[in-house]
Amino acid sequence: MALDSMRRAYASDEVREMVEMRLKAQHDEASRLYEARQEGLQEGESRALSSVARRMLETGADWEAITRLTGLGPEDLQD
Repeated sequence: MALDSMRRAYASDEVREMVEMRLKAQHDEASRLYEARQEGLQEGESRALSSVARRMLETGADWEAITRLTGLGPEDLQD
């Protein structure tokens, strides 16, 4: 009986549209959260590489070694 009521309600264009809009909103929010997390991870990785490159400079490493190991060049560490 409950399934029949649900099927009839879902058959209504208005209810079906509301359900679909809610599902789309949930999907969009999940996508936004995923993108924000990815951006945060990339920013953290970039900061970590910069920190490593600066420490390498402090210990006397040359730019060739720093670039080879971190992928960063002098322009990447300018403040």
